[in-house]
Amino acid sequence: MNELQEKAENYAAEKMNELMVKAIAKAYADGYRDGYKECAEDYDIDLYEDVEFVDLGLPSGLLWSSKYRIDEEGTPLYLTYEEAAALDIPTEEQFSELIKCCEWKHLMGYVNRGGYDYRQPVGKFCEGVNGERILFDGNGMKYIKSNYVPHGIRFWIRDDEDRSEKKSVYIEDQLSDIKPIWTIEKVDATTALIPVMLVKKHYCPKKISWT
Repeated sequence: MNELQEKAENYAAEKMNELMVKAIAKAYADGYRDGYKECAEDYDIDLYEDVEFVDLGLPSGLLWSSKYRIDEEGTPLYLTYEEAAALDIPTEEQFSELIKCCEWKHLMGYVNRGGYDYRQPVGKFCEGVNGERILFDGNGMKYIKSNYVPHGIRFWIRDDEDRSEKKSVYIEDQLSDIKPIWTIEKVDATTALIPVMLVKKHYCPKKISWT
């Protein structure tokens, strides 16, 4: 009788373990799916269907658009800060991560001056540790009431301070520099039109706590 009782108890323990494993596995899967859904709902995944985002292998996991936001004809969009702020433009800290973690290379091209074509830098490639890269071309900026286009690379970054001047990144198109020579410049948001780069976070399920 004792032997039968022992077999019964062992069988019951095995079945209980199986049930516990299945229950825990189901709870984990449900939590994973719920976390993924909640994470995805925080971001409109259809907002930038026309934009190619690139994983540069950054420590933050942030994705950058492969180039400036463009219009239907493929021309960079020049936006006011108010228009740019409605999009997912980078912060100063996110741009600093690019400077620290990526390699920068010149994009060479020809610029006509006085009837002569001169070969010179017309932008820069930013290459991540994984070999992927994005392009910053030298479209500079425009002014609402002027045809003057200052030379160099420029794009808006997020600036939440309440003032008429807003932050933008300015990168010099110099052939001699390895790391780009750049500054954060404040420009008049009521008159300046500047291209935008976009950023996006990886979709990742939130961690599941069992405590």
